[in-house]
Amino acid sequence: MQVDSTVKAFDAFNSDSLFILGTDGNLWEAQGPFGNVPPARQLGAENVRAFLGVAGYPLVWALSAGILFSDSTPFPPTTFQAIGEHVLAFQPIESGAQGFFLTSDGVLYQWYGGPQQSTLVVDTDVMEFSATDGGNVLVLKTDGSLWWDQPQGLNPTKQTLIDTNVA
Repeated sequence: MQVDSTVKAFDAFNSDSLFILGTDGNLWEAQGPFGNVPPARQLGAENVRAFLGVAGYPLVWALSAGILFSDSTPFPPTTFQAIGEHVLAFQPIESGAQGFFLTSDGVLYQWYGGPQQSTLVVDTDVMEFSATDGGNVLVLKTDGSLWWDQPQGLNPTKQTLIDTNVA
């Protein structure tokens, strides 16, 4: 069954809802039951470059004009919560109330949302990263070395070198 015809990317929120990034750069929440094209949908954000829905939670992380934000659903009303600026890559984890993001200056941050929102530096000179959870992140540094970082909150990140010549 066709759901939409102008899709650049999508992510299932649950069996009745989808996040759809349209070819126009708009982020939509599509509601089932499906069968009409386009489906019933609500606009969440415009000029979105990338997004990730947090499966099982009414939350999406989206990147627009280098600004990373989280937004709860259903759309509207939108409840944007700014996470970071000059963002190149991001990964929400667990409930989406926390995650990691990489900025254009090579700094990797861990973000904690909610009323006591905080952002902590995890590592610097980072080219890429992949988190398994809030306490374990694989980090590829700009010098080609691969590290296993274990953020410790306000304490320094525990770092273990895995390989010196990956890239």
